[in-house]
Amino acid sequence: MSFVADELASDCKFREARSAASADSFWKRDARLVRSAVSLILEEKEILVFSALQWVAIGIMYYVWVQFLGWIPPEVWESDDDLAELGINLVFLAWSFACARHTAFCAGL
Repeated sequence: MSFVADELASDCKFREARSAASADSFWKRDARLVRSAVSLILEEKEILVFSALQWVAIGIMYYVWVQFLGWIPPEVWESDDDLAELGINLVFLAWSFACARHTAFCAGL
């Protein structure tokens, strides 16, 4: 695995960048990192596509999550019974975890 470190040092000038980053102020270092991120985004266009698709997946799952709230009858929300309240809270919690899991899965792809 030492060839990986050698390749990184030769290709990316990793050591020089690290010493330069410690010498620069935070603002200069952050500006350099932003420039490199923007250049990477401009070089690899699929980054924009995948980030847009992540936001679409989040928006769809949020919409589905909110639609579930509309299916709950008003009597359940107005109920003072602890058992009924516990049941709906557990169902709502499970539904929230399911939506978060599906969103994370789509975003992780």
